[in-house]
Amino acid sequence: MVPRMCRLIRKHLMKNWGQRDEMISLHRSTKVLTFAIVLECLFGIRIDADTMFGVFENVLEGVMAAPINLPGTKFSSAKKARAKIQKALVDEVQKKKEAMEAGGRDEDDAMLLSNLVAALIRGEVTEDEVVDNIVLLVFAAHDTTSYAITMMFKMLANHPDCYTLLLKEHEDIAITKRREEDLTLEDVKKMEYTWQVARETMRLCPPIFGSFRKATADIEFEGFIIPKGWKVLWTAYGTHYNEEYFPDPMSFNPSRFADPVQAYAFIPFGGGPRLCAGYQLAKLNILVFMHYVVTRYDWSLVYPDEPVVMDPLPFPSKGMPIKISPKHGY
Repeated sequence: MVPRMCRLIRKHLMKNWGQRDEMISLHRSTKVLTFAIVLECLFGIRIDADTMFGVFENVLEGVMAAPINLPGTKFSSAKKARAKIQKALVDEVQKKKEAMEAGGRDEDDAMLLSNLVAALIRGEVTEDEVVDNIVLLVFAAHDTTSYAITMMFKMLANHPDCYTLLLKEHEDIAITKRREEDLTLEDVKKMEYTWQVARETMRLCPPIFGSFRKATADIEFEGFIIPKGWKVLWTAYGTHYNEEYFPDPMSFNPSRFADPVQAYAFIPFGGGPRLCAGYQLAKLNILVFMHYVVTRYDWSLVYPDEPVVMDPLPFPSKGMPIKISPKHGY
């Protein structure tokens, strides 16, 4: 997966960031990129990501809208967009099913789509369930990962000492590679400080507020009884900002993650048996993207104090624009 992701990221940067001084909407750029990475690196689906991204965005806009199915409403637009996605993905599922039934094999056979279609052929899932799983994972990944990357840039801009350490880590890796040579998994494993920065960013700025779990038994908590079967909303902020687990919790200190963290105190990806299915994909996406940006571009924030808003997920209010300048030799 690492070489495939490297090629996608380099292609995205060349097409959308170019080789001249520009201003980039970082949040939108990383959303488009992450959307393509999820489809191709997780599922092995090669469809026009630039076109389909806008359709997925239309669905997301209608998720929290009032369910009024009248022309011109967000809900109506979302339903039409979902039908368009359904058709495109059914076509991909059918092509993969026909290829697998004919005995054909290719490099995408290890991807998630092939596993889902294999279950479809065995009669374990329906075609609708295959499509629903694809849509769910694409939605879950592209907004959260892009927000984490965007906020990393903000944190690094506000803490230049941390950026100096992170840049050195990536320059040490870059000098061992030829210009268009892909990174390896061993290279990614060397990005220890970068992952500390990512985790500290997600601690202070969780991509999701929290999630629901169902109580499997009566639970007593601080004198209250949570009955079996009730839904419980857990929040990331509850422990991320708790000084019992993170001393001086409001300070940005990536090195706190150099040591093991108390279980279930750091939960940007949830925890337990329902840990985020895209955890490792998100980690690779963040690390590889940061490598190519910091080794190939100088950059600065246009609005260092840009506020974050929620609707319903968090996002930078102005899209986190950055000024970029290709480094010498790029």
